[in-house]
Amino acid sequence: MTGPEWHREMMSRLNTVESRLRQEGDPSGDLRVERADLLALLDRVDEAQALYWQVLIEHPAHPAALINLGVLLVRTGYHQAGERCFEEAVNRHPRLSAGYVNWAHVLGEQDDWQRARLLYHQALALEPDSVQACVSHPLSRDWVSWRPLSGPCRSSV
Repeated sequence: MTGPEWHREMMSRLNTVESRLRQEGDPSGDLRVERADLLALLDRVDEAQALYWQVLIEHPAHPAALINLGVLLVRTGYHQAGERCFEEAVNRHPRLSAGYVNWAHVLGEQDDWQRARLLYHQALALEPDSVQACVSHPLSRDWVSWRPLSGPCRSSV
């Protein structure tokens, strides 16, 4: 899908989610998180961030809001705030590997390899076949160029 086609598709998805929000409401916060995700993809960062915060005010433990807000904060240069979101996700949802993976990724970018490695191991312990955890593991990737290294991921853990 090319740039204009992708943009049209994202806008169509956004319109669908907004329509569902008007018709159904959103007591769980899931539709607002989905809308925020789409807004973030469309680089409407301020709107996305506001929606994530809105959901977290109503549902402080919402896992997707915590993790996706963390990703957005890191993407926009607020690494410590993003790290706190991932830490909160791990504390509230210790069986959810995505919190560990994203937190470890931020620590790896800060060259805190010891803590990052521990978090990646925790994620892999939760989901041994998790592609996200496996591919993101600092020992199975060339961290600088983001090219997969050869060999099976699990052998590097």
